Amino acid sequence: MFHSLLRKKLSNLPYLGPFTNSSLFDTDERYSHLGFVIEDLGCCKVIKHRLFGTRALVGSIFTTAPLNCDVIDSVMAIFKPT
Repeated sequence: MFHSLLRKKLSNLPYLGPFTNSSLFDTDERYSHLGFVIEDLGCCKVIKHRLFGTRALVGSIFTTAPLNCDVIDSVMAIFKPT
């Protein structure tokens, strides 16, 4: 059995956890470590994916499951670009 963490979309805070001031917003610069580019357009910031450009909705899954797990393979197959 593996542990995973559900996050609230707008604040990216833990859904069932206590309040914290360490939220990870969609345009957080730390996403650049995951291969995204954060572009500052002056009026706002956007997150850019290498395949989908700025037409991407980013979701985060935090889990203890290994990458070669059947569950992770199933989730990744759903979101595999065509």
